[in-house]
Amino acid sequence: MKWTDWSQLQTIAFCAKNQSTCSAGVNSITTLDLFYRDGWTVSGGVGHKFTEKWSGAVSLTWDRGTSTVIGTQTDTWIVGAQAIYSPNKNLEWKLSGALGILTSGSSSIAGAPCGPSTCGNAAGYDFGNDLVAAISTSVKVKF
Repeated sequence: MKWTDWSQLQTIAFCAKNQSTCSAGVNSITTLDLFYRDGWTVSGGVGHKFTEKWSGAVSLTWDRGTSTVIGTQTDTWIVGAQAIYSPNKNLEWKLSGALGILTSGSSSIAGAPCGPSTCGNAAGYDFGNDLVAAISTSVKVKF
């Protein structure tokens, strides 16, 4: 289980080069308003040694998206699996894979906690689910 304090990063101020101090809204040229919320990642899995030569593992991971009103960082679900073949003590071959989904959502500055003069017009968009996939293999030779 992992928690990340992303909500502390709400705005990034862009300042003129000659200004020594600049905070969001004070002496800044403009800001990048992120409206993040804290992130959570929860992972769990199980591994098993089937024989002296074969072992494997499966895992499930959920990552809570950090976007609130704008952005595309929504929840992610990933299932992973790994097979390990060790024919002797000097050789190990691993085959791993992951399959997951990035969940759908919408992004609109209209829901942001600021006025149109700060955040701009009410532009927005919707996005659908997306598939993520990965495969990896490795060979380890010990001597």
